[in-house]
Order: sequence, then structure tokens, then C-alpha cells
Amino acid sequence: MFGVALLIPVLMYIFHLHYRGYPAVSFWSYYKTYYLGMTAEPAHWIGPAWPDLNFGHLWFIENSLFYSLVYLLCTLVMKTKKAVGTAAQSAPTHTGIVLFAAALSLITFIVRIWFPIDHWIGLFGFIQMEVAHIPQYISFFVLGIMAYRRNWLQQLPARTGKVWLAVGVILAVLCYLGFAPAIQGGLSLRAFIYPFYEAFECTGLIIGLLYLFRTFFNTSSSLSKSLAQNTYAVYIIHIPVLVAFQYAFLHVALSVYLLFTCFSINLLTFSFGSQQSKR
Repeated sequence: MFGVALLIPVLMYIFHLHYRGYPAVSFWSYYKTYYLGMTAEPAHWIGPAWPDLNFGHLWFIENSLFYSLVYLLCTLVMKTKKAVGTAAQSAPTHTGIVLFAAALSLITFIVRIWFPIDHWIGLFGFIQMEVAHIPQYISFFVLGIMAYRRNWLQQLPARTGKVWLAVGVILAVLCYLGFAPAIQGGLSLRAFIYPFYEAFECTGLIIGLLYLFRTFFNTSSSLSKSLAQNTYAVYIIHIPVLVAFQYAFLHVALSVYLLFTCFSINLLTFSFGSQQSKR
């Protein structure tokens, strides 16, 4: 609620002043008129939506909370035990993983015929959702619960982890090199292929990185514990910090890669440092 009431309006106000070409207004006037929409929608409004009221990057927290509440309701109704390993089973095989990724791809393709990527809706009027990725979010949320209950992380064979890490890394590299058949949605061959690429890349990285960190980085230190304690707060404040740095470097003539490096170092240092100092 803090983000919706105070954090996001400031970011949207900056966007409104610099990129819409409308006459400058005070923050309070913008807040009432454009953010809360207490007046009629202006003529030739350029959006992206009316009014500007939204959760911004906090949509992920809102969605996670919604999924968690649904899960809590299910556990209360079904009276399901929460202890790890209560239904211990072997980790999924390659066949099972491929079938899951293929099924997820087909469902995603069907959904994106009507709800392409970047098309957002307000479920129940207030839950900000991008329907195009909902099949992935829900399926991996459910799989995470299953993996915890069945202790899949510890049972995952090294060979399975290595194979899917390779799959995920190769597809990710191809994606960053521009070879991914990216498309927002629709009914075409390319729109059919891309969800498969996306699902197998995502599945491979999830399984592979879990194996990688379980095997080589399953340790903790005072630094890692400190970072872990501050990640939630950093997620909330990192966008305003990033925007501030972008404005500070707006007229600096540096290469994109150098700017990215500067932003990353400063963003991480300031975000985690500010939260640690508060503690």
C-alpha cells in the first residue's frame, strides 16, 4: 500500500512531466487528476492506461501474495501437512520434465492468442496481472510447493541437473544473441514456437541453477545472510534508485555497457547499503 500510495505516484509523476508533453502541474494536482482519475479522462490521453494508478514493479509482490493466500486456503480446506518430505518421491525424470515443459508451452501458446505479452488486466478490479505469463507463474509456484514437500532438491540427480543447466544456459545465450523467435502472441508458427523456447529455457535454468547452487554454493556467510535479510526491501526501493541514477547519467557520454556496469554497481551498493544502515 505504501508503494501504491506514495512510491509509484512519484515515478509516474516524473514520467508525466518529461514524456507526455502536457503542461506542467503540481504533484498534488497530478495525484488527484491523473493518478487517481478523479476527473474525466482527458482528450487525446496517451496512456498507457487511465488513470495512472498501478502497482508498478510491485505487481510481483501482489501476485505472490495472492498465490500464497490461495495456497493457504487450499491447505486449510484440505488440511494438508506442511512438513518437508511427508510425501517423498523421486525427483522428476527427463521424460517428466520434457512433458511438463511441452504442456506448459501449449497452454501458454493458447493463452497468448487472446492475451499477448504486455497485455495487463485488473483481476477482480485490483490484482495487476499479465495473463500471457500466468501459466508459467502458477505452474512454477505449484511445482515449488511440490518440490519442497517431496524433497526434490536433495534428490535431484547430478546428471539431471547438469543436462538441464546446459539446456537453460544455451537457450539463454541464444536469446541474448538475438536468435530467440520472440513474439508477443497471436496465431502463427512463430507464436507457436516461442512459448516452447521460453518454457524450456526457463525450466532448464530453474533446475540447472538449483543443482549448481546446491552442489557448489551451499554455504552461508555473514555477508550472504545480510544480503538475504534485505532482499525484500531492496526489491521495493530499487526502481526509484535506478530512475535516480538514470537521470543523473542522462547527459553523460558513455557507452551503454559502461553505463550498465556503473548502474549495476551503484544500484546494488546503494540499495543494499541503505537497508543495512537502517538495520
